[in-house]
Amino acid sequence: MDEEIIQEARKLNPSTLIEVFELDTIDLGFDLTLRFYNGRNMPGAQNAATPPTGIAPFQGGVIEWQGVQYQPLPVEATGYEQSLDGRPARPKLSFANNASTGYNIYSGFLVRYNDFIGAKITRKRTFLKYLDANNFPDAAYMTANGIVPDPNKYLPSEVFYIQQKVSEDKNLVEFDLSSLIEMDGIVLPSRQITGSTCMWKYRGFGCGYIGPPRSKRNGDKFSQTIVEDASKNKGEYVDQMNYSVDEYVYVWEKVYSASNNSRNRKIFFVCKQAVTGVAAGQTNEAAPPNAAFWDIDECPRTQGGSGCSCRFKKGALPFGGFPGTGRYAFS
Repeated sequence: MDEEIIQEARKLNPSTLIEVFELDTIDLGFDLTLRFYNGRNMPGAQNAATPPTGIAPFQGGVIEWQGVQYQPLPVEATGYEQSLDGRPARPKLSFANNASTGYNIYSGFLVRYNDFIGAKITRKRTFLKYLDANNFPDAAYMTANGIVPDPNKYLPSEVFYIQQKVSEDKNLVEFDLSSLIEMDGIVLPSRQITGSTCMWKYRGFGCGYIGPPRSKRNGDKFSQTIVEDASKNKGEYVDQMNYSVDEYVYVWEKVYSASNNSRNRKIFFVCKQAVTGVAAGQTNEAAPPNAAFWDIDECPRTQGGSGCSCRFKKGALPFGGFPGTGRYAFS
């Protein structure tokens, strides 16, 4: 944690502490992310002739922090305090659900997103003086009020998960939060320990390989012509294009949604029989993963051979197994 923000927190009269939240359902298979803060007492400067002392003139009530906007919502977060006896915090998160306020959307969300059970809640905190410059009217205002925007000045983020919906009525929706290891059904270790098999998803998180195709599903390596000749790389597959033997393409594996490319993974295919493109609007029957025309690029999940060491020539291997746990014979 930055020393400057520690000193700010120790002051008798520090800058206003800003607390924002991110509710993320991506890991549940949905595509909803809500970013918000408790905006019930945070007036927008456009409506305030004289902003209250220590409160920035947020335009329309929206806070921008680290280039991301957080909407003002009637929400209350409690229970984040740490106890001295070692017990973990068990926060509660409550949203106003009153139709008269226009915030009764939460009941609709709960039906659509399975009560948000398992959704990740990230709590982020910084001081008002470090918020992005877009929150303030001009440089003169920032100078006069000691505003020094800095996205790298913040307190440690806290991550919890929605354990259960405690209550829901026309006025209020309340959730219990817990840490990851307290979630129902979680066991340790959550990652299987294997000695000779990599558990990472190829070209995905943990693996990180982004190079050309290296080996087939059975472990046979592709020719060096494919690996070394950049002209063989034809980019993303298109139905209307012709492809020759040894040229390769990729298609997107849709992990969550078409709008969430950062969570997608490229799957590469090497052409083993010439493919003729079709007219616009038609579907090519020879498209990947048609095994008569294409060999899929896959890793055998081994450390040596056509596995990890074949793809990463320099530096430490990102092998997802635990070689030290294998059995060894001693004489």
